[in-house]
Amino acid sequence: NKENSEEAKYPKFVDSFGWCTWDSCYTLVNHEMVDKGLESLTNAGIKIKWMILDDGWQSVNNVDVSDGSQWNDRLTNLKANHKFSDLSETVRLAKEKYGIRTFFVWHAIQGYWRGVNVD
Repeated sequence: NKENSEEAKYPKFVDSFGWCTWDSCYTLVNHEMVDKGLESLTNAGIKIKWMILDDGWQSVNNVDVSDGSQWNDRLTNLKANHKFSDLSETVRLAKEKYGIRTFFVWHAIQGYWRGVNVD
């Protein structure tokens, strides 16, 4: 209701501009694409203060798909997939080179679209 929304305290980052990798990379996102995306925005004079690394970084059954078949995949590991040698390198790049203050990663609440591979 209106009274609750006026009293709500929002995180500070919502007052700044951010970028989500989904519309530019979809599930094909990798470290280099994040670097190029942030570089492109910076070169255009757009100051990004937070970002979301969306779907495509997780270890799942079929990492390299972009045709919608990822909806049948399951999470296989909690670590980032082979497209990221170390996810902390991507976070460090975004923060140190491009001034990103807040770095989010997208994750389906059930592990991935079809859950977790228990094998």
